[in-house]
Amino acid sequence: MRRGGPGAPDPRNGTVVGATLAAGADNYRNECGGRDAPDRVYRYSLPARASLTISADNPGTNYPVVLSVRRDCEEPLSQLACAGDFRAPDPTLVVENAEPGEYYIIVDGGGPERWVGGAGRPDRAAA
Repeated sequence: MRRGGPGAPDPRNGTVVGATLAAGADNYRNECGGRDAPDRVYRYSLPARASLTISADNPGTNYPVVLSVRRDCEEPLSQLACAGDFRAPDPTLVVENAEPGEYYIIVDGGGPERWVGGAGRPDRAAA
């Protein structure tokens, strides 16, 4: 697995440990928030049609998370789903019957205080 930068690949059916950095870039926006908070992008390659579950519900997540999933990393209109903010700090997304191919998971900070974390742990699994 390559760490850092947009599109770092994820292992299949496992946990990815990453971090948004307090001084990191805020490159992505989505319908659920994440403005003015550093973000991190993970690329996931789904080999066959399946339900794709993406979650930040993990004891190691120490800040409100905004998750989103896209088919094209740089195209906001390709967003399939998003969830999370200070009211739901540990969001879970499910993309039912997802087509095989590339997915981009954006982990962003959420909340009115624009929290960022040093050690977020988004969990993700494909069934």
